[in-house]
Amino acid sequence: MTDDNYLPLHTCHVIEPTATINRFQFLLHFCAASAVLYYHASHLFFAFHFHLVSLTSVSLAFIFLADVVFYFMWLLIQGFRYRPVSRSVFPERLPDDDNMLPALDIFIMTADPDKEPTIEVMNTVLSVMAIDYPSEKLHIYLSDDAGADVTLCASKEAYSLARYWVPFCKRFGIAVRCPEVFFNDSKIDQQDSDKEFSQERQKIKVMYDTFKEKIKKLKENKYSCATRFQKTRQEHPSQIEIIREEESNSTDKEDFTIPSLVYVSREKRIGVQHRFKAGALNVLLRVSGVITNSPYILVLDCDMYSNDPSSARQAMCFHLDSKLSPSLAFVQFPQEFYNISKNDIYCAEIRQIFKTFWLGLDGLRGPVLSGTNYFVKRCTLYGARPGGTSNSEEKEISRLKHKFGNSNEFCLSLVEKSKQIGYLYGSVVEDYFTGFHLHCRGWVSTYCFPSKPAFLGNVPINFNDTLVQNKRWNAGLLEVALSSHCPLIFGISKNFNWALQSMCYAWLAFWSVFSFPLLCYGIFPQLCFLNGISLFPEVTSPWFGAFVVVFLSSCIQHLREVFRSGRNLTTWCNEQRFWMMIGLTGQLFAIIDVFLKLVGISAVNFDLTNKTADKTQIKRYENGVFDFEGCSLMLLPATTLSLLNLGALIGGAWQMIKFNAMERLFTQFIFSCFILALSLPLIEGIVFRQDSGRVPPRVAFWSLVLSGSIILFMFIFC
Repeated sequence: MTDDNYLPLHTCHVIEPTATINRFQFLLHFCAASAVLYYHASHLFFAFHFHLVSLTSVSLAFIFLADVVFYFMWLLIQGFRYRPVSRSVFPERLPDDDNMLPALDIFIMTADPDKEPTIEVMNTVLSVMAIDYPSEKLHIYLSDDAGADVTLCASKEAYSLARYWVPFCKRFGIAVRCPEVFFNDSKIDQQDSDKEFSQERQKIKVMYDTFKEKIKKLKENKYSCATRFQKTRQEHPSQIEIIREEESNSTDKEDFTIPSLVYVSREKRIGVQHRFKAGALNVLLRVSGVITNSPYILVLDCDMYSNDPSSARQAMCFHLDSKLSPSLAFVQFPQEFYNISKNDIYCAEIRQIFKTFWLGLDGLRGPVLSGTNYFVKRCTLYGARPGGTSNSEEKEISRLKHKFGNSNEFCLSLVEKSKQIGYLYGSVVEDYFTGFHLHCRGWVSTYCFPSKPAFLGNVPINFNDTLVQNKRWNAGLLEVALSSHCPLIFGISKNFNWALQSMCYAWLAFWSVFSFPLLCYGIFPQLCFLNGISLFPEVTSPWFGAFVVVFLSSCIQHLREVFRSGRNLTTWCNEQRFWMMIGLTGQLFAIIDVFLKLVGISAVNFDLTNKTADKTQIKRYENGVFDFEGCSLMLLPATTLSLLNLGALIGGAWQMIKFNAMERLFTQFIFSCFILALSLPLIEGIVFRQDSGRVPPRVAFWSLVLSGSIILFMFIFC
């Protein structure tokens, strides 16, 4: 593919007029936000100069600090909006000879068969074994961090089924190669008229139903004793097994090559640091380096099944491009999900990240490594830099081969002793941390966002699991922000694109600090409104216009991004609500976790997201009803401030009417109404609901006590 006349494998263009509008809006918002900061700073100086310490001066101080944080985060987010791009791929232009395609190792990660249903994990395995890629060049590695017998046994059953499933998919060109999805698709039954296909489909369906029954019995037999499972999950020896089908006299199997499947369970010991997902990935790197050593690796979470069999060929449109490939580390696909409700009350789609921000990063140095759905070049994980090796390194590599084996990339990575091999430790968000270092070493990445989702997974469908997941992400990101690898200071260069890229990495790293301004705006305007104190300019003041411009500019920017993603006003409302709720829960407690780690009290844990759900939870989620069942006291700040805002709104409105202060307190009145609208699910869960999905009684009780105490204190002493 060195011929200058060959057709391009992919194209890229800047998304206009979005980029131009973003830059214009930046100038407008910058002027208005700067005016707001000046207003608060000048009034803060006046308040402390004449009134010393009072509710007014303290409130102004915290509001000013909150605005500084908002301003800082707003500046950082501009990197995502500077140059958004869109790409198209042409896999039909790849070489006709499949022998010219590189080998591919696929890593599938699972950690707990109770939280990650075994049948879903095996569906993911079967879906990637059947993708549209030469079977002899595909090698599947299943990492079982629980060391669970049921996963190993299920892997063997899945391999046996794959002997029939893979040929069936490739012979008939099946579009979706996840068995569970395929056999539940009623359209196939209604539209198909091919007798041979129907017969084969029915035969495979019987096999798949038998397979599911076997998995069900395996779980019942292996885990009748919960204590045994807990011990096995936390402490077990290493086990590596290349799955092979047991000898059978059956003659109805097809003579068809299927990808290899390797089960890997690393050793774990209580009290020994195992480095969470990064540790498991590094074990797979070492094991696969010895067995297959493919130059490219696809990493998938266990629930992310292959929805488009051409995804590997799409990724190779970038990796095999002669101009891009020498500096390309990985190709990132978006995370998309099959069980998102129409309303998506928990914003599980992560729309802002995958449909807006990553498009912007793709116009700079490329998207962030996102945990799953990415095709990475193996040598980049071994410490290599764009450009290859020098002659002086070749002798050292030859010597190392005698000790460590014949993997060129692995031995190359050992040449420089200071390098850390594989996925980086130091944060529970190993993907973000590793991707950041890849970009710092000079590598780039690309974002492939096809119209048909390449992979589909499932999302948490209750608020507690969503909260736990976001807390883990934010804690890991903040760990990086407060380390010597902070994106604002580490690897910084004079290159403009890299400066913008660093801003984007920094915005993600400091994501959790939104909890501070949200706390400030959730307390002080309400307390002042309750006491008839104005924190914002009167409606007739020229300064009022600056506040209006900042608010409208932020809302319009958000609305533009939502509409461009193909979503509607409901999505905008849900994202506003979720941003407030998660900022006062998951992000706030992520900061507390990191602080406790820094002072040596505790460590940040990798809390696995639960992928199971009962029928009641599913029904609430599909009906757009918040499910707070199982929520801990992490929900307390959000519920307390929601009740405080409600009380302040009632008391403040009475003050506004009594003293005819509509013009002076109008902004705070509208602000409290806005907060009330966003917090309605919390109010409903505390006051009106009696089902199991309501706010837990102990959380509701303490919320009423705390908010009531604050309001009572204000009436007595202020």
